[in-house]
Amino acid sequence: MKKIGKLLIMSAAVSGLSSCGSSDSPKEFSLSFASDSPTSLTVGETAKISVNLVNGETSDLRFVVDDPLIGSIDREGNLTALRNGVVNVKVIPSGHEDLSISRYIDVNSRSGITIAFTQSVTSAAVGETVSFHAEVRGDSSNSGVGYLLNNYALASISDEGEVHIVQKGVEEKLIVTAYSKANPDVSVDVTVHLTGENPSDGIQKVHGYSLIFQDDFRGERLNTNNWEYMIGDGGNNKGWGNEELEFYRKENIKLVDGQMVITAKYCDSNKNSGQNYSSGRIRSHRKVAYTYGRVEARIACPFGNGLWPAFWMLPDPEGLAAYGSWPNSGEIDIMEAKGRVKYSIDSTLHDADRNGNHIYQFGTNVFPVGQDISQFHDYAVEWDENEFRWYVDGSNEPFHRCNADTKPWGIKTGTGEFPAPFNKPFHILFNMAVGGNYDGYRVPDEDEVPAQMKVAYVKWYQK
Repeated sequence: MKKIGKLLIMSAAVSGLSSCGSSDSPKEFSLSFASDSPTSLTVGETAKISVNLVNGETSDLRFVVDDPLIGSIDREGNLTALRNGVVNVKVIPSGHEDLSISRYIDVNSRSGITIAFTQSVTSAAVGETVSFHAEVRGDSSNSGVGYLLNNYALASISDEGEVHIVQKGVEEKLIVTAYSKANPDVSVDVTVHLTGENPSDGIQKVHGYSLIFQDDFRGERLNTNNWEYMIGDGGNNKGWGNEELEFYRKENIKLVDGQMVITAKYCDSNKNSGQNYSSGRIRSHRKVAYTYGRVEARIACPFGNGLWPAFWMLPDPEGLAAYGSWPNSGEIDIMEAKGRVKYSIDSTLHDADRNGNHIYQFGTNVFPVGQDISQFHDYAVEWDENEFRWYVDGSNEPFHRCNADTKPWGIKTGTGEFPAPFNKPFHILFNMAVGGNYDGYRVPDEDEVPAQMKVAYVKWYQK
């Protein structure tokens, strides 16, 4: 049975036979949260989910959480806060499952923590190895320091902060980030200017393109030198132009075991502009944006009605200024999936005709037998002045192609000449929508959320 929202029952009661009373004496069963049961926790804290139970056995209660990345709970109801965000705790009584109770609990980051570099450099040459070291203050847990790079195509970094420079790349600079593992939102950056010559070989290449950018989603925080969180329901454009049902939140995006995990789940609609679902969306707007090349990511998508994971591109401000708002300035959809359609993904090129009307060119990749969207696959687009080509899993043959000679794209009269609008810098987006018009306004079944979209890496190559 499908449902749009999730009813949170704070207490419940029913007349029935009690397991602890006489078999011929109907007793009223009731379950509610006790007054000392928590409504918020700090990361690392453990608290008991206390309940008031009438005419029932506590051994018959089952405790579950909706998001194990945020909190874990044991059989006795002890909830441990793992990462900041919101976790829903559900208490399910055996024999009265329809009278379960639920509560949203806020998990907050540790406060009072600071971090600073005690050793760093501001310039380095290709082939050189340099050292960085940072110290955290105010962390009673002694969780330590993590190190990140904004571009793993240029260098590698060890857990101890040793950075080896591989190439100087396009911008000829690298940003090294140190963060507190106790509170990954607390961080400090150093910009390193790169010198020397780019090597003639040793740089990863695909189809004649050389790697210029890579984010491996390492560590425990999203690198905000590359990415911007997008928050909300679209504001004045509620539903993000597609009548979507989710509210995007920073807390729904976590880095775990070298993967970026975007979780779509039920949420407290009172705190999310009336939306019944929350999810995550990021973009590299004004941070990682180029013109032309091969853009690739390794992604696993969830099954479920109305789930809409996407890896796509939009123009940076230069393109909007030249050609106007969507669709005149274009959109490149590298991968979109319908969670209920397990064995294929879509790709689309969006633009406008000479009158400014939306037009698009659509392609579908069907996976071989034994493969589906829930497995990790490499999705890529190659974008040149005269052609777009879409690939899956390193194939040499594109499953979709838009060619200037056979399938040209459009441009509104008076705003430019072909190959406009796709001759300006574009940035990358990852998100997972819920509902909307892409798959006929379907919504997930109750047991299909929470759902996770996982991204192992993203790369950009250029010639």
